[in-house]
Amino acid sequence: MIDALVVWGMDHALGQPRAGEVIHPGRAIDATVRYLDHRRVRAARPTAWVIRFGDDRSYTIRFDGARWSRQRGDAPADVTLQTSPAEWVKFLGADVEGRRRWLRRRRTTGTRQRLDELATAFGAAQAALRPTRS
Repeated sequence: MIDALVVWGMDHALGQPRAGEVIHPGRAIDATVRYLDHRRVRAARPTAWVIRFGDDRSYTIRFDGARWSRQRGDAPADVTLQTSPAEWVKFLGADVEGRRRWLRRRRTTGTRQRLDELATAFGAAQAALRPTRS
């Protein structure tokens, strides 16, 4: 039930962070992983994204071919990006073109294809375009 609420909120109610709002990076990454797993978003192959929040905190979001997970810290990755928790929430709340622009303006590493997989992984319309077999 909670995962369904997280997905609904990310699809329909995620807005820009309020001025002064504190966003915990670990909780933002947990919500991201719950969203991807609950929506059954599937990458073309196993993948890993490293999100760095400053110099002292990073998370690896991983798809192993069946499910999404996260771990604290860096790992070998297909995409690496540097951001703040508030900017990460802005990324998640943007439409696909907005996420593509966001990635071009940030310190990111990864091939164009892998960056585009990240950009297109979120959003109600995008998830609906990728039906999965259960």
